[in-house]
Amino acid sequence: MQKLHCVRPVLLLVGVIALLVTGWTLTETNDIVRTGQDIRRELAQNRA
Repeated sequence: MQKLHCVRPVLLLVGVIALLVTGWTLTETNDIVRTGQDIRRELAQNRA
């Protein structure tokens, strides 16, 4: 169980580095969130 405790921060760090290397920016993330909200809104309108 102790090994798992040490692995989590390393995986988190690797994930953050991968996002930085692949060019993910805050604006791209915001665009994805906004698109998801638009899709949810359209689905809700179709249900109503």
